[in-house]
Order: sequence, then structure tokens, then C-alpha cells
Amino acid sequence: MKKNFMIAVLTTSFLAACALESDNSRSSGERRGGGRRPGASRTSEEAVSVKATHTTRRAISRFLISNTTLEPIRKVSIHAKVGALVESIRVEEGRFVKKGQLLLKMDDQEIHNEYDQARIALDQAALTLEQAGVRAKLSQSEFSRAKDLLDQKLISPQEYDQTALINETDALSLRVGQQQKEAAAARLAAAKLQLDYTEIRSPISGVITERLVEVGDLVNINQQTFTVEDFTPLWSRIFIPERELSQIRIGQQGTLRFQAYPEKTFQGRIKMINPTVDPESGTVKVTLEVLRTKGLLRPGMFGTVYIATETREKALVIPKRAVLRERDGNHVFLLTDTGVVSKRNVTLGFTEENYAEVVSGLEEGDPVITIGQEGLNDGYAVNVLQWEDDSGKPEITKEKPRESSEISLLEAQENNSSETTHATPRKRSSAIRDEQEGPTRAVKEARGRMREGMNPERMRSILTSMSERNPLIQKVYEDALKKDPDLLEDTEKLRLFMRGIRSKFGRNRQ
Repeated sequence: MKKNFMIAVLTTSFLAACALESDNSRSSGERRGGGRRPGASRTSEEAVSVKATHTTRRAISRFLISNTTLEPIRKVSIHAKVGALVESIRVEEGRFVKKGQLLLKMDDQEIHNEYDQARIALDQAALTLEQAGVRAKLSQSEFSRAKDLLDQKLISPQEYDQTALINETDALSLRVGQQQKEAAAARLAAAKLQLDYTEIRSPISGVITERLVEVGDLVNINQQTFTVEDFTPLWSRIFIPERELSQIRIGQQGTLRFQAYPEKTFQGRIKMINPTVDPESGTVKVTLEVLRTKGLLRPGMFGTVYIATETREKALVIPKRAVLRERDGNHVFLLTDTGVVSKRNVTLGFTEENYAEVVSGLEEGDPVITIGQEGLNDGYAVNVLQWEDDSGKPEITKEKPRESSEISLLEAQENNSSETTHATPRKRSSAIRDEQEGPTRAVKEARGRMREGMNPERMRSILTSMSERNPLIQKVYEDALKKDPDLLEDTEKLRLFMRGIRSKFGRNRQ
């Protein structure tokens, strides 16, 4: 009797355990989507975590977009005009110089000697000219007396002719002396110019972009020594199609972005439009003037120019990332009042860098999914982790996403990892009390128990659960496993990966 009773109890217990295991398996399969019929709506427990925003009205423009490379308004290559050794260099690359500022000094000893010789030759020519002048005056006086004496028949015609010849010869000597002096002066001026050329000065105000010589180098005539560029303003040259020529004009504004400063924009103005069309490319060269560079832009920088050709002031716009581009058109997922999404066809108009105009398919204020829509379909329930337009509108589903609590547990595990390595449980509890002065002791003890329960197996379980509910986390999780198949077996790697998940997705929870 007693034996039969024990057998009945054991049989009942076994059947109950099997039923419980069957229920658990069925529940787990439904959570993974295995037990759901195609097209069936997800329950609130299976809601996908997403971000959303509302359609709004704002100005949006159509742009001409072209790549550009900045150029200086002036670029001068400075060459040596004499050959000599470099004695000293007064400036370096990157330094701003003014027009006429000394850049380089050459050894001028030989040229200075030539200058001194030319100066002495000029002095000698001046003395020779002065002597010729005295002789010419004397000859002129004697010629005048000889003429008077000839009139009085006191001298013979032969004596008169001799006096006239001497007078003419002295006059020619005076003219030769004058020319010699002028030649000596020219040679002195040339020597002075050569002496000046031993000092290389900047022909314009600008920035030294190249220095091509060193102290002690032997510089030859016409050898390049420096490059100076004027950065104020900078030129931005672009080439636009001929068909767009009617949409631009002199003085039209443009916006420039550069790879070196992706978060900054710079303003330019169309300064010149080339009057001809390139027959090979069918484009027109347009030059923009960039004045306010904020000291950041430099010649040679690569960027993009945006010229607004048409603006719609009150266009209905959504973020571009909310749009799914498929073969049959553009779609968005609209959030309904019942907490599920509906796939909606939209027609787009103007597009900017981050926004797109909606011509038809949506109305102002419609809530659309911006992140997490890749895995959605009609009738899927969602949890809105964040409204990107800061609308303050409550979530459609009131149940708190499970990811939030799980990420909190991850934070607790991360905070606890360093303490468990270097401190005893008693010291760790003391540290927790010091850091958390606000909560009550009961809350502190609960957090401590939660942290102590976060072992590697628990972290792996949390990761699996989170990836099942958030497509973004699942994608990151799968990519990480492809790169490192041993991730789940290495505790330290797992902890670092958890930290990355917390950093990337923990900020977005409510």
C-alpha cells in the first residue's frame, strides 16, 4: 500500500515536471519568434526597441554640389638673381611676412668689391671730365683771340686754323669725358643692384609655404629659394554642368565643408564665372571667394561646395535615416496609436545632408521610426527608447524595455569587476557605501547582491536576451562573434565587450 502510494507520488511529480518544461520550451520558442505565425503581431513583451521622431516643417534647399580644392589668391616663387653662397636665412616655413621683408642674406664680399671698383671708376671719370672741361674752356678762349687777331691780320690763317683745331679737339674730349662718366655711373648702379640682390626680400605679403635652400648652399642665378602664398582670400574653384549655368550668378553665396573639420561650415561667394564652356567636359569653371577662414583653412585642402539654387521655406521633412530605399520606392515605418508600426510609402522631394522633404505619404506631426526599422514589418510592436526631436511624448508601450534593466546590471557588473579583484567583500561594501550616500542601506545591500550575482554565465545570458529584443545589439553581437569566436569563453574579453555595449546603447535608455 505504502509502496503504491510512493509510486503514484513520483509519477505525478514527473508528469508535472514534464509539463512545466514543455511550457517553458514553448514560451522560449515564442520569444525567439519560432512559434509565431507569419504576419502575426508581436506582443508587448516582444516589442522591438527603436528610436523615433515626428515629421516637422522647416526650410530645405536644393543644392548644386561639387568637390573643390582651395587655392591661394596669389602664389609667388622667389628666385635668386645672383649666384652666391647663402649666409643666413631669416624666416621659416609657415611664417607670415610683409612685402619687402628680408628672407635670406647671401655672401656679398665679391659683389661688394665690384661695387667699390665701380664707385672708384666713377670718381675717376668725374675727374677726367673736370680736366677736359678746363681744357675746353682754355681752347675756346684762345680760339676767340685768334679770330680777333686774324681779323686784324696780326696772325696768319695757318695759326688761326691750328687754334680752331685744338678748340674742336678739346670740345670732343669734353664730350667723351661726359660719356665716360655716365658709363661709370651705370656700372656703379649695376654693381649696387647686384649688391642689393644678395638680400632676397618678399615681393608680396603672405605666408612662407616653401623654403628650398639651406645656409651654406651655393645658389645659382634663377634658382628658386622660397614660395610665398597670399591666403586672404582663398579661391575655391568648381566646375558645374552647362545645364546648371542659368542657376548661378556673381555674388551668390555658397557653403563649404572640409574633411579636416567635418563639424564646421565656411561661407564663400561666387567671384568669377568663366565666360567659356569646356567643350570636352561640358562644364563651366566657377570661382568662389572664401574670406572668413577663421585661421583654419589652407591652400590644397579638399572639400565640398554647396550652392543653394532653390529653397522651400515650410517643407515637410524627416531625417534621411528614417527612409528605407527599396526597389518599389521609398518607405518609412509610421508609429500608430496602438503601439505597432505601419509601413508607409512616401514620395521625396529636396534632400539635404541629414534631411529629406516628404512630398506625399505623411502629414505634419506623424511619428516615424528613425533607428531600428531594418527588422520591422507591418504590425510589429515597438518600444520607443528615445524621441530624437525631444518632444517629451510618452512611449507608446508603457512597459519598460528589458534592455534598460539589463544594461543597468551590466553597469553594476563593470563597476564591481575592479573592486572584486583588489578588495575583500567587507572593503567592497564599505566602498559602495562611500560612493552611494543618497540611497538607503537596504537599496545599497540589494545593489551589492545584484553585483555579486553577475558572473560570466549571467553576462552571456543577458547578452543573448538583449540581442533577441534589439536588432542593433544583435547586429553588434553577431559581428563581434564573427571577428572573435572565443569571445564568450574569455572572461576579460566578455567584460570589455559588455562595457562597449553599455557605452553605445546605455545612453539611449530612458
